[in-house]
Amino acid sequence: PLNAVRIHNNTGLHLKGGPVTLFDEGSYAGDARMEDIPPGDSRLLTYAVDLAVEGERQTPQATYIEVGLSLRKQLLIVSRREHVETLYTLKSKSDKPRTVLVEHPFSAEYKLLTPDKPAERTTGLYRFDVALAPGKTQTLKVVVERTLTENIGLFDGDIGSLTAYTNRKGLSAKLLASLKEVIARRRKVQDLQAQSDARNAEIQAISMDQERIRKNMMALDKDSALYKRYVASLDSQETKIDALRLEAARLRSQADAAALDLRTYLVTLTAD
Repeated sequence: PLNAVRIHNNTGLHLKGGPVTLFDEGSYAGDARMEDIPPGDSRLLTYAVDLAVEGERQTPQATYIEVGLSLRKQLLIVSRREHVETLYTLKSKSDKPRTVLVEHPFSAEYKLLTPDKPAERTTGLYRFDVALAPGKTQTLKVVVERTLTENIGLFDGDIGSLTAYTNRKGLSAKLLASLKEVIARRRKVQDLQAQSDARNAEIQAISMDQERIRKNMMALDKDSALYKRYVASLDSQETKIDALRLEAARLRSQADAAALDLRTYLVTLTAD
């Protein structure tokens, strides 16, 4: 805590800022630097540490409460309320009453809940008056709140997160049904893509085996039984590769069609 005085400009003139020396009952109290003060305005000047008051500011404690879910423009919109409490503790070691002006950061994103209103507000600070009796301890709790919004893509967002929200209590029947339908369609697309990828992986494995066979064939007589068996194996593998390629293409086409259907479904999807 710092000792401070408030200077009111009632001169009708513009007071130029600069260094100021302060005296208390004829004794030197400290030095300060004053900002410019327009006519009718005031400035707070701090000039020395107040050794008779101890102050502590606890780390702000934030809690989050989910307040709303909605489906809009291919997004799951999650609204949360951030509730932040900051506790100030002031202890007097003086034999005289003190008025302590507590400065708390101001942000336009947050709404002040407690106290109801500040003694004053600057561009970056709230100021709260706290009456501190001699030898007593007083606390001030400052509570602010804001609403946060998180957007989760319905088409490509984490499907696990979407699934988790279906277990939330209090969802409307339409929102729950719509969310489950989106998840079912997403899983259909993923399953078809996975099947297509599996076919392509199988083709790659066969191709690697064919490379091994061809290397072995280079060391064999073309009229040998093993060479002929290798030829038959390669022929069989080529037939299987052709079938797998057709199957992979078919599954990929189905996956693309399912993805297009999903996008079409999401374009007009709204639910609260």
